[in-house]
This record gives sequence, structure tokens and C-alpha cells, in this order.
Amino acid sequence: MLTDQIRTDILLAMAIRSGRRDALTGLDAEESQALEREWSRYDGLPPEEQARWLGQALGRGREENSGDTESLKEYVHPEQVAAALRSEPKRVQELVTGGARAPSPAIEAVVRRAFWSRFVTAGVLRRPTPLDLLTWRELARLLCLLGARETAVACRGIAEVETLTAYLRRHEAEDARLIVRYLTTLVAVDARRVAAAERLVRPAVTVPTGPGDRAGLDRVGLALVALALAGSEPARIRNTAQKLPLAAALELEVQTDRQRRDPDAEPARLTSQETEALAAQLRGALAAGGLANREDGAKDEQQAD
Repeated sequence: MLTDQIRTDILLAMAIRSGRRDALTGLDAEESQALEREWSRYDGLPPEEQARWLGQALGRGREENSGDTESLKEYVHPEQVAAALRSEPKRVQELVTGGARAPSPAIEAVVRRAFWSRFVTAGVLRRPTPLDLLTWRELARLLCLLGARETAVACRGIAEVETLTAYLRRHEAEDARLIVRYLTTLVAVDARRVAAAERLVRPAVTVPTGPGDRAGLDRVGLALVALALAGSEPARIRNTAQKLPLAAALELEVQTDRQRRDPDAEPARLTSQETEALAAQLRGALAAGGLANREDGAKDEQQAD
């Protein structure tokens, strides 16, 4: 992660290299003052110390600027970006969003890189899985597909056709069709697996929806992702949470913490395997040409089976 001191050193080195002291005037006032102090300290160093420090700082700048901040946007939900920007000075907000330009493109790149460095990339994880590699849009699709499949498993416990029909009518038409599509592919499902799905689905579909609340299928999917992440390193949980809207990210952290303190090893192992398998299939389908709607994910999974 790019610390404030490293960012200050890189910005100062770039300004010194350009020979333009006015390159610092477009930044936030507090940061500009800090850079001026560091420049005065630099001026007091012997020439050989100046050359060594400048070379090191410029080297760090080249390393930081080599990252592609544009691609990071696909791995952080817009709500998360907006919330992080609110804590930044107005000038930094403008530079990150492209609403303003810095005196130097290199300075602009460092400011943007510093902002995006607060988020977790899959590259820092020890062994990233298909779930870790999803974009925020892909994760949203995964939650829906996981929720539909788990709901279909829970529906195997409904014996009466009339009861099942009435239950499906509680869902949006597209979601109901997706659940039915999964129902038609289920072969032999263990009774314990059905009972576990019922416990997971029942509270999710009975929670009243409100402004900004997640749909029932997505809430079920979120619970399954939390099970898959239970016991994972904090960076992995943050990597997934940052791809969700703020309320859902908070719920994910609460659920993963609850699972960590009260684990149920066998269901967690099974759901983790199923979640990772569907994430891998989803990534493969999108790489091959994308999914047109929520139901296409189920079609692709059936073909994979």
C-alpha cells in the first residue's frame, strides 16, 4: 500500500526532476505545505545524498505508476469508491474522478495510485480462488445464481405442488424461472442438504425489503459466500466485501465473523466447494462471450455438468 510518506517522496522527486516548484501548487494545501518542507530539507542535503535520494524516490514512482488503476475500478463497487472519496480533500477527489488535472501527468498518476492502493487486489492474496478473481459485476451475478440454486434445493422439501407454486409466486418472474430451471436439474439431494438449505433460505426470503435492500435470492447468495469465506484471511474477506454495496459488505463481514466464532465445518466445506465451482463456471462463461441475463448462468452450469 502506498503510504503518505512514500507518496510525498514520489511527488517531491517528480517536481524536483521537472525543475518546477509550481508543480506542487495544484495539490491540496496541506499536502503542498508538507512537500515544501520536504523540498527545503532536500535542499540542505549534500549533492551525493540528493542524487541517491532522488534516484530511490523516482524508482518507487516508476513502480507505483506501472499499476493499472483503470482496471481496479472493475473490482471495487461504485458505492465503495464514493464512500472512500468522501474522506479525501476536494482536490484529490477531482484528480481521482478526472474532474481536474494536475500540473504534471506523473503527479496525477501518483495521486490516483495512492487512492486506489487502499483497496485489496487479488494479487496480494496467497492463493486466490475463482471467487477472489470476480469483478464486482460478476460477484453480483454469482449471488443471484447461488441464491437460486440454494432455493431450488430448499424447494425439494416442499411435497405439495400447490405449496411450491404459491412459494414461487413470491419471487419476481425471472427469479422464479431461474429457480425452476435449477429444480429440473437436481437429481438426488441428501435430506440433510435440503434441511441445511431450508435453514438458510427461510430467513432470507422472509426479511421485508426496503429502499436499497437486497433481493431474497441475493441475500441467500450472500450467506453462501460468507460460508465460503469463513476462516479466511482478513485481506480475502476485504477483497470480496469491497465488491459489494456498503450495506451488503457490512452484512458479509458480520456473517463471516459469526461463522468464524460458531463454525459448522461440514456445511461450510460443501458450500465453499459449490460456491467456488460456480464462480469458476461463471468466469468461464463471461470470458467466452458473457451472459445475457440471470437465467443464462443456470444454462451454462447445466452444460458444464
